[in-house]
Formats: sequence, structure tokens, C-alpha cells
Amino acid sequence: MARPRKDQEGPSASERIEQAFWELLEEKKFHSITVRDLTGRAKVNRNTFYYHFESVEDLAAKAIQGNIPREFFSRLISMLLEGSFDASVVQMAPDLETRFHRVRLTMRNGSYALSAMVKCEVVRLWLECMQIGKDELTPSDWARFDFVWGGITSLIASDHVHSSQEYLAELEGGVAAAVSMLVVRIREGHSAS
Repeated sequence: MARPRKDQEGPSASERIEQAFWELLEEKKFHSITVRDLTGRAKVNRNTFYYHFESVEDLAAKAIQGNIPREFFSRLISMLLEGSFDASVVQMAPDLETRFHRVRLTMRNGSYALSAMVKCEVVRLWLECMQIGKDELTPSDWARFDFVWGGITSLIASDHVHSSQEYLAELEGGVAAAVSMLVVRIREGHSAS
């Protein structure tokens, strides 16, 4: 397929499609978002959509992957492994509030598929930071990860936490210490082997 023309200033077609995705996710459930909705909002045609993305699910996966605050998680995991937590260090991640809002939006949308996409990306990032291969995890390690993920998800999606600042305050309030114990236990189990 030929590459679509870029004959206007401003965001590229793929950027407009991704922005349309986030806007539509504010308005409706993920399973209700259609290619027609996205192309209409982004002012592109269907061919342009399919040039950049295979499906709405492919768009969602790429949009989520691009919005996971990697710097945030890298710093957070490093601090958890050291047994310390300093919110001011984590807050320096670029565009943290926008990215936190988007991750929160996926967690509150009610879509198992979106939650699974976020979990997959976050677990991959955690394992990368911990220098552990996915195939090295024991069933107990996976149980700990699922437990930690359940807590993270609940906190992000909570009606009590609306911003990254409030999330970080909860972490400082003791949540980080509990998570740190589990993460350190997983890492120690792998450094001994």
C-alpha cells in the first residue's frame, strides 16, 4: 500500500488517529470504538488508518505502549529494589500527568483487553528493569506479580486517586514499602540461582 500524503501542517495522520483514540476512550467503552469513529475524528480515510494500524486493537496496543511512563516505572522499580521511595525523583518523568491520565483511562474503561495490554507492558518493563526473563519466573513469582498488579490497578483506577500526585502520595503512605518487599523477594529468588 502506498504511503499517505502529508499535505498539512501539524500532527501526522498516525498522531491524529492516536489522539482520536484517547478522546473517544473518554466518551465510550473500548469495544464500542470503531474505525469509522477514529477516522472521522482524526479526519483521515480508512486507507490511512489501515496504513498505520492493523485494527482498533493494534492502535490501542501501540497507544498504550507509547503512553506507559517508562521513566516513571524505571525510577520506581529502582527505588523499590533499594527499599526506598522518594516521590520527587519519580515526578520528574516527562509528561507524567498526561500519561498517568491515559493509563488511568484504560484501567477505568471496563475493558479486560485494555487492562491486559497495560499489564503486559508494565510487567515486561518491570522484568526488564529487574533483569529477569519472563520464562525465569516461578508460579510463586507470577502470583506475587499478579498481587502487586492488582494493587496497582486498583489504586490507579480508584475514585480516590485522580492524578499522579495523589498516586505518589499513596505510594509514600506505605504502599511502596509493601510492594518493595514483594519485588525484592522476587529478585532475590533469581539472584540466588
